[in-house]
Amino acid sequence: MIDSAKLLEISAEWGKEIREQSEAIVFEGFDSPNYDRSAYEEILEQYVEYEDKVPLLTTMVVIYGDIALAYLNVQDFKNAFIYACAYLELNENDDKRSRSAYDILSNISLASGNKVKGVEFYKLAHPQETLKSSAVLQHLTKQMEEENEEEISVKVPQNLSDYEKPKTFLLLEDKEEFAIRSTMLTMNIQRDAAIKHLEEM
Repeated sequence: MIDSAKLLEISAEWGKEIREQSEAIVFEGFDSPNYDRSAYEEILEQYVEYEDKVPLLTTMVVIYGDIALAYLNVQDFKNAFIYACAYLELNENDDKRSRSAYDILSNISLASGNKVKGVEFYKLAHPQETLKSSAVLQHLTKQMEEENEEEISVKVPQNLSDYEKPKTFLLLEDKEEFAIRSTMLTMNIQRDAAIKHLEEM
């Protein structure tokens, strides 16, 4: 019998390890001479492996936000947006995480040239700030006024639910997929070996 509590413990610990590695890299901006894309690519590879193996959607409630940031840090704005929206959808009833999701969406929008949406999402992430009280909001609003439509690389749909779902969003509701991933994680084996093991049971 699969121990869901054990699966959650293993998944959470693994996700925490990757996040700590990511947070150890100081991000100073894409134009900084210290920006090391390869370091962020290594982090992203770990998250891709994580998403390929972890069987519980429960862990993705947090990890989708981390994956969104990982894609943002390698300047893959399309995938960053996909995972940020998934993070928002899974946390729509959690005020703190919803604001975190809007913060990520704001950063993605600004980085991809969509300054109007960047300001819109920033306001949702920081509802207590006003144009008068916030230097950040003043700066972003000034940027917004200078937006060039041609520079926008990722268009944001009017309804945030109209986005492509991450591959695990629906997969993790599949019992067969759950069994395969649970076997992979608990036995620390690859997918083919897990499928073979299940077939022999």
